[in-house]
Amino acid sequence: MAVDDRLANELWGEVFEYLPRDVLMALHSSHRLFHRISRSFLFREFRFHPYSIPDNAGQAEQTDPVQQRLRFWCSAEIAPCIRVCIVSPRDYPNHPNTYGLPRVDDPRNTLSAFFHSLPFFTNLRDFRAYAIHFSSIATLNLRLLPNLAQLDVRLCTVAEGVDCAGYAPLNLSACKFLNPPSIEDPWLPVLSPDTLRRLDMSCTAQLLSHLQQRGPLRGVRSLTLAIDFATIPQTLQVIAGFPALEVLTIAENREIDEFIMGLLDISHLFPNIREYTGPPLLLDVVLPISALRRLTLHRAPPSKVLATFQHSPHVMSLCINLTGFSNITLDNLCGFLPNVTELQIIIRSSRDPVTADDTDRTWKPEEFFKNLLSQSPLPTGLRKFAIHWKWSDRWRDATHVFELLQMAQEALLSRHPGISCIWIEGTRFLYFWRKGYGEAQYTYFNDQFPVDPEWQLRWDARL
Repeated sequence: MAVDDRLANELWGEVFEYLPRDVLMALHSSHRLFHRISRSFLFREFRFHPYSIPDNAGQAEQTDPVQQRLRFWCSAEIAPCIRVCIVSPRDYPNHPNTYGLPRVDDPRNTLSAFFHSLPFFTNLRDFRAYAIHFSSIATLNLRLLPNLAQLDVRLCTVAEGVDCAGYAPLNLSACKFLNPPSIEDPWLPVLSPDTLRRLDMSCTAQLLSHLQQRGPLRGVRSLTLAIDFATIPQTLQVIAGFPALEVLTIAENREIDEFIMGLLDISHLFPNIREYTGPPLLLDVVLPISALRRLTLHRAPPSKVLATFQHSPHVMSLCINLTGFSNITLDNLCGFLPNVTELQIIIRSSRDPVTADDTDRTWKPEEFFKNLLSQSPLPTGLRKFAIHWKWSDRWRDATHVFELLQMAQEALLSRHPGISCIWIEGTRFLYFWRKGYGEAQYTYFNDQFPVDPEWQLRWDARL
């Protein structure tokens, strides 16, 4: 029986979804059916670097290999496979704040050729542009992509005289605009309010002005804001333009996390918030919202965190970053949030717990686990528990550590039979257990030998 007759192509596609790239490459050359099915997985992401040709390159080097590569990706066979396209300088860093303004010139016409080719990518869903200059043809051709759903623009400029508002709206579901105040950002006015569900933006004066002028974005469910001092008052005003908001994230900014607190009294503006990520001193605003279920809090001293907490039985998940940790902190947290089923504690400290004197109230790791053996102040319905020590804990006896963590696991399971996942992490070790995956796993890791990503996937899986 021929391979083509044994299984529907859709089912082959489900199988290929989980195969690594090297296996897909082998299958691509093995059979005409596999060649056709694997193509959409092998060529789903296109990365293009328009400035990778040196300005002093010869004529032959101007078209080879960049132009040839572009023609390949724009071919009738490959272009429909592309789902994600990323265009950026080759040296674009992981931390874009260190990168300057994008080049405006295009001496080899590679960027222009790329923008003219955009309409070939008919199935493109996610377009990301980092540190490039948009021409008028670029802004126009983006609107010709029928399946485009996500746009991510960072450190990008637009040609002078281009009026994006004069074009048809972009029917996107998710947008991210992270430009500094020095770069004019014309994208927000052209987004369709009927389709936009997720927005991630720097709160520059210009973007906030656009929001005020265009009126409420009633369809946005998830909002991430990077706030600075200059725009705090404006930011508070425009939050009212997101009445359906369910997920609010305030990007971490140590300089303003405390300053912003006294200005915020805005809980009535988003009564449907289910998830909040941001500074803990905003808790007095978000905790009274009865719809709130998930909290992720920026780093702060325990005293400041506890000062803003209140009894909140509706909260089911907490991820908290602390600069100290003791039995007093844990008892109070669990008292405020008695119904938490997912608890993740991240402990960071400027002091080494091994050398700290007796006045240091921060638990050492061994002290914490020994305390768990005798008592457990954790919420009774707990199902997932993780704790991370982000400092040099210097556990020297690996066998002793593993035995202690096993005993802590047994104590947790005896008092909380509903627990199905435990993650305990030190500076260089990780202890992980998940119900249904056999015995607990224990490993040492470093930059050269990182933690198996499968463990993280098991933790992230919703229960």
